[in-house]
Amino acid sequence: MKRILCLVALTANPAHAMDDIEAMVLLGNLASLLAAEEFCGMSYSQPAIENWVTENVPPERIEATQLHMGVKGHEMMQEGMSASTKTAHCAAARQTATLYGFVN
Repeated sequence: MKRILCLVALTANPAHAMDDIEAMVLLGNLASLLAAEEFCGMSYSQPAIENWVTENVPPERIEATQLHMGVKGHEMMQEGMSASTKTAHCAAARQTATLYGFVN
């Protein structure tokens, strides 16, 4: 029953559902980058992070609790990475973080 209700909630207003999905993807990507900072030996500019969030994330689409949980989830996933997976993960995170202007 819960699955049906979730599906109905997502399909009741397709435009709103896409906004929600896009927001979830955006927050997931941000959480991944934030979790990668220390794990990958990077240092981020705090003003750059704040500016990026302000410019790219509508205030009604972000909840600090969700972001925090996302970061913690990504940190847990990092714990089990092999050396090769870490290398690839960090290379991708470094590219994206640099593109976003996060890397000092």
